[in-house]
Amino acid sequence: MESFTDRRDCALGAIGVDDLRLAVALYMRTAYATTEPPETIKRRLDWFESPLIEDILAHSPFERTPGRDDRPEGRALRLGNCYYPHMKLVITPWDWRRGKLLSVDSHDQLRISADDPEEKAALELLQARNARIKDEIESAWDEAGLPTHANFLREYLEERRPSR
Repeated sequence: MESFTDRRDCALGAIGVDDLRLAVALYMRTAYATTEPPETIKRRLDWFESPLIEDILAHSPFERTPGRDDRPEGRALRLGNCYYPHMKLVITPWDWRRGKLLSVDSHDQLRISADDPEEKAALELLQARNARIKDEIESAWDEAGLPTHANFLREYLEERRPSR
């Protein structure tokens, strides 16, 4: 992934700076619940200062994520966790009044040969830990009312519920 430096195609302005800071704080609290984050991760929390989300997302440490189908590209912030440095907070444009979704990409879908049972067991343990941390982070975001897939589905279903 490359850093985003051209604001023209940044379609993520619907997320607010305060929401982003809250999402990162909840992420960090969960991902590093038992340990201090490494210095490289702490440096990624030192963002370009601006009241405009487009300016913040247009600079390092935010990275582009590829768009899918007709969706524009998103952004990611590699924050890792206490077990694995590559987990990411992801901001995806979404056709929804809130304009975006927050998610966690565990970034751990590696292929390990079944010939080495120790490597396979280590990867499975890492993936299980990452899945638990991902679920905890996204649940915290959901409870805080941030734009998650779960919140999108709840609102979507609520809007389509027949009135009584």
